[in-house]
Amino acid sequence: MNNLAYFYEDEMSDIKKAKEFLEKTVALKSAYPNSFNAVELIYVREKNYENALKMFEKAKNLDLRKEYITNYLSTLYLLGKIDLQTLLESDIDFREETIADIDFLLGNYKGYIDFYKNNNYAFSKDWIEPYLYACFKLGLLKEMDEAFNYMKADLKLRIKEAIEDDEDWRDFEKQEYIDLLKKEIKELSQIYNAIKAKNYKPDLIFEPDFARGCYLIDCPRNT
Repeated sequence: MNNLAYFYEDEMSDIKKAKEFLEKTVALKSAYPNSFNAVELIYVREKNYENALKMFEKAKNLDLRKEYITNYLSTLYLLGKIDLQTLLESDIDFREETIADIDFLLGNYKGYIDFYKNNNYAFSKDWIEPYLYACFKLGLLKEMDEAFNYMKADLKLRIKEAIEDDEDWRDFEKQEYIDLLKKEIKELSQIYNAIKAKNYKPDLIFEPDFARGCYLIDCPRNT
C-alpha cells in the first residue's frame, strides 16, 4: 500500500488516493517512518495541523533523522505552540530564504537585506516590498532607492522587449503580459511611496520548511 500511495502521488498527482493508501498503511502500525512523514505532509497541505503533528511525532519516534525533527517543529509553530525565535534557534537546517524571512519578522532587517544583497538574487515582487521596508527602517535610503529603481527599470525593459518581439506572441497574450507588467510597476510605486510617507509595513507571508523524503519502499535511489 505504501508503494501504491507513492505511485498515486508521484506519478498520477492523485493526492486523495495517495492519502487513502497512506492512512491505511499507518493504521497497520507501519515501522517505516517515511509513511507517517508522507501522510503528515498531506495533512499540512490540508491545514490539518493537529493530525499532522501526530504523524510527525510517530515518524520521529521511529527515526530521529533531521528532516522529521524539522517537520515536527514546523508543525508546532503552525499550531502556535512555539514562537519564531524558538524555531530559529532550533538545531535544524532551514533554507537560507527561510532564515531571511524569520529575520524580517523578528525585526532583524539587516539579516534580511544581507541575504538578498549578498546572494545577488534578482529582485522580484515576492520579496522586494519587505526589502524596501527593511532598508527604510535602517535608514538605508540610497539602497532603498537603488532597489526600487532597479526593479522598475527591469519591468520597463521587459515591456520594451515584449513590444519589440513580433514572433513569439499572439496579440492578446502580448497585451495581457504588458498590462500585467504595468500593473506591477504601479503597485510597486504605491508600496514604495507608502513606506516612505506612512511607514507602511508590507506583509510577509511566512511558511516554515517541510522536508519531503521519498517513501517508496526499496527505492534504488534511497537504499
